Amino acid sequence: MAKQVSSPDPGDRWYSFIFKSPELARRWIPIIESTKQQVTPDIYEQSVNKLICMDYDQVFMLDPEPNVIPVGTENAEGNQLTLEDIKKMMCQMSDGSLSFVAKCKCGKLTGNYNKDMICPDCHTKCVGAISEDVNFGAWMEIPREMPPLLHPVAYRVLRAWMGKMSRRSEYLLDAFLDPHTDLPEPYAGVCGQGMIYLSKWDNFMSVINMVMQQHRGKKSAADRVIQEFIDTYRWQMFTRHIPILNQSLHILTQSGTMTYDDDSLKHIFQTWLELNSAIMTIRHRSDVKTEWISEKTWSVYKCWMNYIDSIIEPKLTGKTGFIRKNMLGGRMNASGRGVIVPITRLHFADDIELPWKMVVGFYKLEIMNILENRFGWGVNKACDQFNLAVVRYIPEIDACLNILKDECPFVGFPVLMGRNPTLRHGAIQLWFCRRHKTDPKDNTVGMSPEALSCPNADFD
Repeated sequence: MAKQVSSPDPGDRWYSFIFKSPELARRWIPIIESTKQQVTPDIYEQSVNKLICMDYDQVFMLDPEPNVIPVGTENAEGNQLTLEDIKKMMCQMSDGSLSFVAKCKCGKLTGNYNKDMICPDCHTKCVGAISEDVNFGAWMEIPREMPPLLHPVAYRVLRAWMGKMSRRSEYLLDAFLDPHTDLPEPYAGVCGQGMIYLSKWDNFMSVINMVMQQHRGKKSAADRVIQEFIDTYRWQMFTRHIPILNQSLHILTQSGTMTYDDDSLKHIFQTWLELNSAIMTIRHRSDVKTEWISEKTWSVYKCWMNYIDSIIEPKLTGKTGFIRKNMLGGRMNASGRGVIVPITRLHFADDIELPWKMVVGFYKLEIMNILENRFGWGVNKACDQFNLAVVRYIPEIDACLNILKDECPFVGFPVLMGRNPTLRHGAIQLWFCRRHKTDPKDNTVGMSPEALSCPNADFD
């Protein structure tokens, strides 16, 4: 339970210096003290809810028609499958097109202008592949001749938790997975290596417990989260199914004799080549050793991790990725851009002052409605005055904005303000425009000097 803190005297020297007047002190002291009394949860406890291991085996079993890329089999002519055969199979799985265009099942209604319409012939909705749930495009299944693979989410979490080996650039988890890497002390000669060894639960937990013992309380909070993570996703730690993502993240299409494949697909093709060659060797030779299987399993696993890395950084979290380019960096319908300047008058911490041109453009329809229905202006006069307000201050337009503020359910116009690049929590916050600027030549955005840290803003 949070500790109760008595409200300080507004006449205290520190509070009088900060707020300048007892009235402001009496107003803001309860807010500050209530913020102090809030118990901030541990950062590791906040992060544990974001670490989710999807059960690939269960998703594969629930898929009514899984597209499985064959491994260790032959084609119709009795020859081994080649990379070109796999590309043709993946193109056939996706119908040879990107499926961005909406269409019904029979194909009569084709085109995004027919989206969500019901076809009169097949009675199915006209939708595109991206308008509905984006499922995995294909799967690769690890045969029983090889051990299951560590889940990629578990790999990233455990790799960051174990860290790198002292005086070496390799990660400790990679040393446990790679049978040809020498383990450092005190793990050398005590713990085994390779995916075959770690895929057995007792061996896996013995390695985790030994790493926790070496921390000796230095990472107690992280150790607690890792233990909870392992207990929660015990049955998802290892998987036998490798998902291949939808074509919305990497394109593979075929037109005539030409085939185009995205750069990230080369890693999944390399994964298939390594897995297929290993399975063919195991099935056709009887003298295959366990060390060789562990080595090949690590090669397959590295190719799979390279495939995931090629998706996460360039396609999702990178500067040109989908999240920053299309979501965080994309312009909204009512958006503006301006240079940030400080507010010098008495203001609230969440105040923002929008320039005259920006706020007039945002509320064009509302302003026209007030001019016609309340002021009794005609359409032509209202349009002329509104167009003139873009370059000149019009008192009637300012009166319309004040009416909108008074009738707004908030303390002012709600504004979502963000400073690019939005890389941290608090970069985009809710502000309120209680007062707008009236100089048409002033295109700056005013904000409080006390609210610069979260959006990482500065004044030019």
